[in-house]
Amino acid sequence: MRGFFRCLLGARWRRVLLLVIGGLVVLLVGFYQVENWRGRVAWEEAVAMVEAHGETQDWDELAPEPVPDEDNFGAIPLLKGITEVVDGDEEAGEAGVKRERIRGARLEHGRINFRSLGSSAGTGILTDLVRLRSDLSWPALMEGIGVDVGDGKIEAATKLLSAIEEQSDGVLEELSEGLERRESQLSPSVHQVAKGRNKLAIVLPHVNTMTDLTELLGMRGIAAVQSGDREAAFESCAILLKLAEATGGEGAIGMLTAQTQRSAAVDILWEGLVDQLWEESDLLWYSEAFGRIDLEEEYLRSIRLELVAIIESSDWLESQLVSGLLLWPMLELNGIPERALRLFPRGWFDQNRATVVRWTTDYLTQPADSAGIMGVVAIEDKLGKASLRDHARFAPYTWLAASWVPPMQNMAWQAAI
Repeated sequence: MRGFFRCLLGARWRRVLLLVIGGLVVLLVGFYQVENWRGRVAWEEAVAMVEAHGETQDWDELAPEPVPDEDNFGAIPLLKGITEVVDGDEEAGEAGVKRERIRGARLEHGRINFRSLGSSAGTGILTDLVRLRSDLSWPALMEGIGVDVGDGKIEAATKLLSAIEEQSDGVLEELSEGLERRESQLSPSVHQVAKGRNKLAIVLPHVNTMTDLTELLGMRGIAAVQSGDREAAFESCAILLKLAEATGGEGAIGMLTAQTQRSAAVDILWEGLVDQLWEESDLLWYSEAFGRIDLEEEYLRSIRLELVAIIESSDWLESQLVSGLLLWPMLELNGIPERALRLFPRGWFDQNRATVVRWTTDYLTQPADSAGIMGVVAIEDKLGKASLRDHARFAPYTWLAASWVPPMQNMAWQAAI
């Protein structure tokens, strides 16, 4: 009899256990179904909102007006094609050779970012080339070009300028010859390179090339000003402005690159003004060049390119989210294991995409359309509150937006300064 009750009790508990497990499975399946449905609806509503606000979803509508090669600084032989990649190899083909040649124009002893030393038009501190000889960060470079602690300002600047010219191997001369071309556009443009491809996965090898040129020209321009070489200083500043014009409307990375290039140009211009180096013709050229800059149009086009890229590349974006390539750094900070991503409902990824589109429209493109870049700056606090509110409510819906949209707004801050 005792054995019978034990069997009865065991069978009863097994049934209870099976019922509990079955209930949990039903709840789990229901949870995934509901979250996937909510995500799908949120994504459809986000795309509909973009259409309702008149935002384009057509990549071709954002294409820049093509510039004939003969009028295009970005189409000079040295720069033409530097946006291209051959068979996935950045070093292959003619484009790879050009990028390597520009990279080789840097001083072999290193590079100097004068802004890292606190000298710029913004701080009002002039660059002290002599101090670089004893500064712990740059002695190898300055010693390598023969600058001594006892050198005066002009002598140190002349040595640095001479070393730059010698190392450039004709790169600077080719860039200077292109200044006669009035317009400046990458050839082919990033827009053309990305057409028909996954917009969020394309390689942009020219960005590093532009960084190399910015540091080279910034260093050369300051050295030219301090050595009294007006022509070299003007050329450096003018080339930087031409490069910024070419890169500025090519998405978020392009605009950030252009801002760095313009900052370097302004530093050269300012130091030249302090030294009373410029002639009237130089100042007229600068006035015209700065007058052509339309930061609001550049900003809006860059943001819209990013928005269309996200909408068009949504399937690829989900694969990156699932693999952890986009979210892993953020999740690691929050102590979430990478493998946990594979358990997340698909709807959470749709929710993230939808939040990016919604925040981009509400806090970036619409304020910029109605009140310009300052409209985006003014709404920053609102974006911060929305981010905190959504995170507090349900963090899985806002990972991507919280890491992507605020930097886009910071671009507006930098452009407004």
